[in-house]
Amino acid sequence: MAIISAIVPGYLKLHIYVFDEYMVFYLEPLSHPPSNDFTHTSLIGLLIFILYFNITITTGLIAARFFIVCTSSGFKKNSLIKVLSLCITLTIIQAFGITFPFSEHVPSDVIVNAIKNHKIKERQLTESTVALGCKVYDSKFLPLFIIVPIYFTVNYLFIVYFVKKYKLYIKRHQEIISKQCQNKNKEFMTILIIQAFTPVCLTGGPVVLIVILIIIQRVYIISSCINNIVHIVSFIPSVNGFLFAILLPSNRKLILSALKKIMDTIMCKKSNQINNITASNILKKHSFKICDSKTSLQQKRTHPQSSVNF
Repeated sequence: MAIISAIVPGYLKLHIYVFDEYMVFYLEPLSHPPSNDFTHTSLIGLLIFILYFNITITTGLIAARFFIVCTSSGFKKNSLIKVLSLCITLTIIQAFGITFPFSEHVPSDVIVNAIKNHKIKERQLTESTVALGCKVYDSKFLPLFIIVPIYFTVNYLFIVYFVKKYKLYIKRHQEIISKQCQNKNKEFMTILIIQAFTPVCLTGGPVVLIVILIIIQRVYIISSCINNIVHIVSFIPSVNGFLFAILLPSNRKLILSALKKIMDTIMCKKSNQINNITASNILKKHSFKICDSKTSLQQKRTHPQSSVNF
């Protein structure tokens, strides 16, 4: 999933701008005529689904961990279907809520006037760009304001529920669970919880700021950087992968061991180079001395001392 969430957004290249009273979305490959409203909206919905599925899947992993450890049936086909259905349904609702206001292309004069008034000089945005958009204060934004908070609330309520049930189970059965097994379960659950709250740390503040500025009609304040704020979501798989790599003790040992080997190899090469340079310098000095001694002997033979008569 992390590979898909890197390739698809990288190819589609979502751009978001706020021009006066309009918020516009467009995908770079579909930003030139002819461009179909339905295709454009559907692909933006797919892109948002992929980005937010990385958030929802962490909830699914915590639920899966609960089924594996705390139930007698384990994580079987039925459990897998339930978890995936939950994740997919939540993410589809989120994608629908975000894309709902952007179902039609904005009039071309909106972009033309925005480029002239704001003196925009971006290669991706020209007077011929085709973009989906909606007035910021339109009632179409109402589902977005309702669905986005519900999505995050439901997500984290499920996380709290499964974590609480998991901890209660471990506490009740700690006498029959080995200490090593308890430590491993604790490590994995800690990593999953941290990964689950990564999206809130990365995007929670910026998204709340955007919503507040839209409500108070001051969204133009961040119009130049709103694009970058939304794209932070695409970094979630990378951040979660990094957290898994550094938070698990066994992974840390492997990383430190690999780094130590690399440093030893580098230092060994450097010391070999220094030794080679030193040895070559000694050989050069020795050869120079031999050459000098040979030269002085030849000079003595070719220029014998003249005899002195008294």
